Amino acid sequence: MSWTRSLVGLALALALAFCAVIIGSPYRSAADTDDFEFESFDVVYELSVDDDGVSHARVTERLVAVFPDFDQNRGILRAIPRSDGWIPLDVRIVAVTDGEGNAIPWEREDDGGFAVLALGDDSYVHGRQVYVIEYLISNPIRVFDAGEPEEFYWDVNGDGWGQPFGRVRARVELDDRLTEAFNGDAQCFAATDTCTIAVVDGGRTVIAAEDEVWPYSTLTIGLGFAPGTVTQPDDPREHWVMTTLPWILASIAGGILLLSIVLRLVLWRDPSRRRAIIAVYSPPVEPGLIVQADAIGRTKRAIPAAITKLVLDGAARILDADPDRSRRLPDKSRYQVEVLDPALATGDESRVLTKLFSGMPKAGRSVNPGQIDSAAGADLYTLVSGAQKKSVAAGYRAKPRGLWAKLLKILVWIAWAALIVPWGWVFAFEIEDGPLFFASFAAFASAIITTLVLKRPFLLTRKGADLRDELRGIRLYLTVAEAERIRILQSPQGAERRIDPTDGQSVLKLYERLLPYAVLWGVEDEWAKVLKAKHVEVGEPADFTDIVSIGLISSSFARAATANVAPVSNSSWSSSGGSSFSGGGGGFSGGGGFSGGGGGGGGGGGR
Repeated sequence: MSWTRSLVGLALALALAFCAVIIGSPYRSAADTDDFEFESFDVVYELSVDDDGVSHARVTERLVAVFPDFDQNRGILRAIPRSDGWIPLDVRIVAVTDGEGNAIPWEREDDGGFAVLALGDDSYVHGRQVYVIEYLISNPIRVFDAGEPEEFYWDVNGDGWGQPFGRVRARVELDDRLTEAFNGDAQCFAATDTCTIAVVDGGRTVIAAEDEVWPYSTLTIGLGFAPGTVTQPDDPREHWVMTTLPWILASIAGGILLLSIVLRLVLWRDPSRRRAIIAVYSPPVEPGLIVQADAIGRTKRAIPAAITKLVLDGAARILDADPDRSRRLPDKSRYQVEVLDPALATGDESRVLTKLFSGMPKAGRSVNPGQIDSAAGADLYTLVSGAQKKSVAAGYRAKPRGLWAKLLKILVWIAWAALIVPWGWVFAFEIEDGPLFFASFAAFASAIITTLVLKRPFLLTRKGADLRDELRGIRLYLTVAEAERIRILQSPQGAERRIDPTDGQSVLKLYERLLPYAVLWGVEDEWAKVLKAKHVEVGEPADFTDIVSIGLISSSFARAATANVAPVSNSSWSSSGGSSFSGGGGGFSGGGGFSGGGGGGGGGGGR
């Protein structure tokens, strides 16, 4: 077995050798461009104030990077914040050189709130490399609270680096005006609390340093100046464009919405009745039942009313599949419509019959209206939904004039569109939108609802209103007591129509003719009882299988009108400069300072 042990030992040796080669290879595929470190980060801030009181700084950063010996990096990235909170810094790059003053290729790309500099070209760099970046900024000195000391509160390297720094040092040089205003308050902050700071050169220079700065941490410095030393741009968040204009526009949009609702209710109404509703018993000769149903807003009852009229005209009959309730069939399965003579069906009734059977049926065919297929259901739905269009074509409905509505719709959308001004303000100054979003949403919702409210409806014309009132008169006749109905028949109007209230057969025929209108108005149960009583009175059998059940039959038909209808296809550089001061106030004075709490800073990495 010695040869076996030898083979195993050889295999293990080869495996270890292979791993050593892979680990030590200069072409490791898993190399990360951020896998390096900085020897030092030294920066000089030359602070000054111009005649207008605006502070400026000329910044010179000297970064010494130490890259690995294999091909991993082509240079570094430096992300410089473009604003300190809401205050623009107006970053302007002057030059990028190496330690000997030779120019280094660079490109700038503004990414969010940062000016990102890509330093170097496409060639790999190794070992110790020096990068010197010179740039100008405005407004580095902040006024946090009126009457309080003004501050240069600044993150030096920034906490957006994934590499450690062997040393970070900052030198702040003040011009004459700032030297005079400097109050002697100079502090530094670091994660280890071991930073040092010194004021030299008679208060003209401040030097701060920290050794061994960890990844994603920074050295922060703070210098205090007398109040009134600098002027600061007005806070764009407090400008009336942000604080007042959005709510004015939202209020205008909301006001237009309320006005639209009021005017619609007042101006867009069906004509009122000419006189008091009088009970009548003679059905209108025209139009058809579907248009009549639309005139009174009861189109869902149009189909059962039309089928009821088919039965009265002798074109069809109703069959009860469970007359003695022995089979206990549900109502929707109990009743069927059987065709007797399709030639007797006219007008809307003929169309309902055709849709119900998906074509003109022959005598003897039957259908359960509560269990029709989706195609027939869709056809019936289309017939009912087209009632308004038929009313318009016949002159019973029309759209009202609406010039004022067009004007209000234009105004409400103008109010919403005007919000582009504060939104442009937000993007121009790169500030948070705050309440602007809610104002915009309110204005947009008001504009949408106003547009819907002011969609011109199809109102009844005078002709349509007269039809409505006539049908209301029929409803009144259907719902009064029998004695009152007899009195109406005995009135001069009844006499003119030659209805003898003592002739039971004539009255029965009249009552039967009104049965579709009882269905239309939803009082078929009560009217069926009246009909049955009248049949008993004259000794004539009912034409229906069970006339008392006409209410259940109508309900089954009503479901058929809407049931089974087919659906109608209808980067993240770290910077604390903005967030530290967003609440108003801040700074390092009074013990409020901390590492990473100042403006500036930013971060970077390898490329």
